[in-house]
Amino acid sequence: MLPIDKNTNNFNIVFHEVHEFPNTVKYFTEIKGVNPIPKDSIIYKTVTGIGATTSEIKAKRHSIIVLPHISIVKSKNKGHKTDDHTFAVYGEIKIKDIINHIEKDYEYLKILTTPKGVDKIISALNTVTEESKYFDYKKNIFFLIDECHKFIKDAQYRDDMVEVMEHFFDFENKAMISATPIAPTDPRFKEKNFKNIKITPDFEIDANKEMYMPKINLVHSNSIVNGLKEYIETNDSDHYCIFFNSLDGIKELIDQLKLTNDHRIFCSNEGVELFKPFEDYNYKAESQFDELLLKKYNFFTSSFFNGLDIKLEL
Repeated sequence: MLPIDKNTNNFNIVFHEVHEFPNTVKYFTEIKGVNPIPKDSIIYKTVTGIGATTSEIKAKRHSIIVLPHISIVKSKNKGHKTDDHTFAVYGEIKIKDIINHIEKDYEYLKILTTPKGVDKIISALNTVTEESKYFDYKKNIFFLIDECHKFIKDAQYRDDMVEVMEHFFDFENKAMISATPIAPTDPRFKEKNFKNIKITPDFEIDANKEMYMPKINLVHSNSIVNGLKEYIETNDSDHYCIFFNSLDGIKELIDQLKLTNDHRIFCSNEGVELFKPFEDYNYKAESQFDELLLKKYNFFTSSFFNGLDIKLEL
């Protein structure tokens, strides 16, 4: 086993490797020791928005990348399908659609999928012939679970998360990644000698060097409506991004603050359906994120809490 940099931390995770990077590093691909992502590893990146998912999309190997929500799969695919030939697998995508993409025989197979889509991908790969470069896919395709903390937390009530883990351990080359340190309890990680790898900036970190600590302003209020109203009145901005996992609560905020003419709600497909009866009242809900859809007041439910990239001109 590799030397341990720190025996334990606040999250009871033993790190086998710690890679620090300076403030000149902007992207995951610049961090030595983790690009390309090593197999049999769980990477705790501690910092969001540095392109860890993109690094695997760009890696010179075949990849299946599992993301927790449809919204994130669609968003990532939109940014990479032209240049990197990514293919998104979610609800309405059929096995034959995946087979058709595989048969296009791009240099590298890059599939982005929800947990429920993994079974379809495996079924499609099982149809290839011995002449195909994907015939022995369990050896020559890298299986990455992104935002793995969601899989660990949700496994108790989402059967699709559990099923993904069964496929995960079938692959010879596999890894998980997240910015949120939660240790998995599945004994197979220990049995297969998985390494816990932390990457962390060597700047703007707390005294214990446990986590990257961005500055936040905590607003105290007895009322979400009044708290948001006061914040908006004292902090002018072209765009406000409000993360609130309650469609009823979002609707109340829009009504109370009279935001119906300049808002957008980003939520699940089911949430979009719930708002359809209110379209005549100017409620606008979307299940797919795009910067071009942003309004002045933008609300996001938990479908967009993980893996969302928002790029705005400041």
